[in-house]
Amino acid sequence: METLNKQEIKEFEQREAEIDSSTDEIMKSNDYRNLAQDITGWGADAELKKLEEKAWAKKLLVKAEKFAKDYYDFKELGSCISSGDILGEWIEESDDDSIYEGVSISKKDKDWSRKLFKEAEKSLSEFEDREDAAQEMIYLAAAVDQLHEYYPVFIEEDIEKDKKWALDLRANAVKLSLKNIKVDPAKATIEQVIDAYVKLNQ
Repeated sequence: METLNKQEIKEFEQREAEIDSSTDEIMKSNDYRNLAQDITGWGADAELKKLEEKAWAKKLLVKAEKFAKDYYDFKELGSCISSGDILGEWIEESDDDSIYEGVSISKKDKDWSRKLFKEAEKSLSEFEDREDAAQEMIYLAAAVDQLHEYYPVFIEEDIEKDKKWALDLRANAVKLSLKNIKVDPAKATIEQVIDAYVKLNQ
């Protein structure tokens, strides 16, 4: 199993100290998140992570949440947690009905992502441009979809809530997009609704 060498640890500790002491609070959440990703590897390297490295990365993500300021901070932080790239575990499991090989994300971390996505959704009200807000709702819905795409699937009620949440986000995105072109969502034709949704997903 690969792990960090002494030089890498020293460099990462120096980067963390620099972020800690930085007065640029706008970038701190992003910087802590990026450092956590660098410490634990990325994507296909998830199975190589060691427990102490994940513990360090998790502390950095807690710091990132503390300095999260806007929609993008909350959405990106929630996404990097729910994807399992930082805190997930690589597993191989099988039973009589199925075989799974891939990333496993704990319910606690999924719930953490849900909390962050809720904050991101609240922050959408800060967007001045309706079309931009509608587009980001579509992206956020895709991030919420990700919550039930990874193993293990714990509680059916959570899955149903996530699916409804993502559906509501997409519906609200279409409503905003219609309002942006001066169309009353309540009076919109099926063709107008479909056209608005297609454009948002291009």
